[in-house]
Amino acid sequence: MKTTMIMNEKGGVGKSVTAIQLAAGYSLNGMKTLIIDGDPQGSITNLLLNEKTVQEVDQKGLTISTVLEHPDRINECIYPVPSLKKTLIIPT
Repeated sequence: MKTTMIMNEKGGVGKSVTAIQLAAGYSLNGMKTLIIDGDPQGSITNLLLNEKTVQEVDQKGLTISTVLEHPDRINECIYPVPSLKKTLIIPT
């Protein structure tokens, strides 16, 4: 298993776009990918999940915050990304 993390305190440097592009590349190569959206703006979550799923996330509150507070609930917080095969996301 490989782990790739994209982090920078400065906004507007392309972290979200880079993460999505890497996930797309991994998907095209048949790799399983889990994206963890830790950005409070939720850009990746809103770009990769459909509106119905985003509303479900908002209603249930099953996000990265849940995982941090209750690690045993991680499986409840993982959603499939419809546009990328073998790609999952834990939303913000």
